[in-house]
Amino acid sequence: MTEQPNTDRIESPTTRDFERPKSVTVTVVSGSVDVIASPHTRQATLVVHELTGPPLATSSTGGALKLEQLKDADGQVWGALKSFLGGAGESHNRPRVRLTLSVPDDTAVSVRTVSADVLSGGSHGPVTVYTVSGDVTLDHPTGRIDVTTVSGDVDCASPSGELKAKTVSGDITVRDAVLRSARVNSVSGRTILDLRHGPSLVTANSVSGEVSVRMPADSGYDASVASTSGHVVVDGEPLLEDGKRGGHRYAGDRSVAVKARTVTGDLVVLRRAGNHTGPGTGPVIGDTWGAPSDIQDDVPGQDRRGPGGPDAGTGI
Repeated sequence: MTEQPNTDRIESPTTRDFERPKSVTVTVVSGSVDVIASPHTRQATLVVHELTGPPLATSSTGGALKLEQLKDADGQVWGALKSFLGGAGESHNRPRVRLTLSVPDDTAVSVRTVSADVLSGGSHGPVTVYTVSGDVTLDHPTGRIDVTTVSGDVDCASPSGELKAKTVSGDITVRDAVLRSARVNSVSGRTILDLRHGPSLVTANSVSGEVSVRMPADSGYDASVASTSGHVVVDGEPLLEDGKRGGHRYAGDRSVAVKARTVTGDLVVLRRAGNHTGPGTGPVIGDTWGAPSDIQDDVPGQDRRGPGGPDAGTGI
């Protein structure tokens, strides 16, 4: 027997509880979406702080919770978007919602917005965000992260696992990271990637945006970097090979592999200050060794038991 979805329409600020979800999908136009994950949460709790325009539709079935504010009273998507763009209706009818959703930390999270800002904190499950102009803030995610924006900025604090971020003009800032792999792409936005410790494989591409990768103070590296006209600096020294900006440089155990390209943007690979960086108290990258990855390849020859293995000196 097919399970019938449990549906509802929210038309004003309220609080609702849902059975423990396996996945959460939120689709809204403007406002803000905060998804807070915790190991102590056994169900999903939705708090709607502000709501204008079409109602917020909710649907829960088979462990999949969906929240959507894209359709008008007649069920049409275009009517809501046209109202948002100012082509019809008063401002109080334009789709906008500010909500907070508390979920278990293993819940898969997917959020799509036009201009709404997105915050995701404490998630151990996969997190996927797509927005046009909303800013995206991620705090201590430990699963697979996939973020796409057009002009919105991406700020990611203390991530571990795998990261993929793509933007046109938004900036990408990743701080205190413990990442098995990171792939970042930008057209004109600035990219800053700060690694707390390796091993890690970083792939970065940009047209005119600056790219900066900061390695742990005591890690080795293997950098294959190039720019058409931007400045290229690796470990404090300019890198030129055969009259071209960039080239290949390595040192130590090569535990941080960097593959980066820009057209006009500057490209810098540098070290953290200090003489030692350790694994700290956060999740360690070795927890995910051996898991299949569709983001990018592992560092060939890297010992899959994590930092400090007998093959740690093998580079790319």
